[in-house]
Amino acid sequence: MKSKTTIRKNRDRRELIVERNVALPAQMAWEGWTEPKHITKWWGPKGWTTTVYEMDVRPGGVWRYSLQANDNSGEKVYCRATYEEGISRGEAMRGSSSLR
Repeated sequence: MKSKTTIRKNRDRRELIVERNVALPAQMAWEGWTEPKHITKWWGPKGWTTTVYEMDVRPGGVWRYSLQANDNSGEKVYCRATYEEGISRGEAMRGSSSLR
């Protein structure tokens, strides 16, 4: 699978924007980004476990999760993200160029 990742930071607005373009079916991309059972398999650094507590991918929705090193070195890191924009499953299936 070929992919391209772009990362943009805006310190003033405290934003981190990660965009990844991959060549795979839209349904698979949708599920990989929106279903906790899938995102826990690939999100975070290698050697860490991701636990999802809440994942509401609608605009204004919240994603709460934690990251913990598998060797239990260090503390568990708790994270919270708010979806400012979204894309519906239908838009993804029609071939929209971005998921946010």
